[in-house]
Amino acid sequence: MSSPDIQISEAAVRALRDAGAGGSEGDVHLEISPAYDHDLFLGPPAPGEIEVVRHGLSIWMSPETASRAAGVTIEWAEQAGGAGFRIENPGAPARVRGLSPAELQAMIAKGEPFELLDVRSPREIALGAIAGSRPLDQETMERLGDADRDTPIVLYCHHGMRSRAAAEQLVRQGFRRVWNLLGGIDAWSVAIDPSVRRY
Repeated sequence: MSSPDIQISEAAVRALRDAGAGGSEGDVHLEISPAYDHDLFLGPPAPGEIEVVRHGLSIWMSPETASRAAGVTIEWAEQAGGAGFRIENPGAPARVRGLSPAELQAMIAKGEPFELLDVRSPREIALGAIAGSRPLDQETMERLGDADRDTPIVLYCHHGMRSRAAAEQLVRQGFRRVWNLLGGIDAWSVAIDPSVRRY
């Protein structure tokens, strides 16, 4: 099997080398499960693994992972809540992704265009909402019916359970960039904006 076309940023290479990649800790391994969960770890190459070299760094993977790795990008992301590897795989099926309050705040601060939808009841929304959000009501659902399926959408509720279900429904309707706010508006109030009333 030929090597898949994957890309890794120089910042990610530096972070891996700082962790011991290519040295006593072993080489980098990429693993992509059948459910498209991704993992990076260090260790010696195993028989039958495929090597991809980027920026002088060897990345090893099984043939099964290689078959799911075409177009993968590996980046090192530094955000307000910390830093870590971000792996994007264009071949992965669409799924709901979790978004921390700090990550949502960063998206808002950068002025990134996205839909911010509140799935709570009108009574709950009257208690307080995240600025710029709109309720996920019938009118919004009709508008989304005609929207580009690559439209970024972030959903939230009180603690993240109802919004997770609504986000899964949007993915089933073909939307590919859907996030659920982890911990809901309660976590937003605690971590970002204490002026939003908790209940």
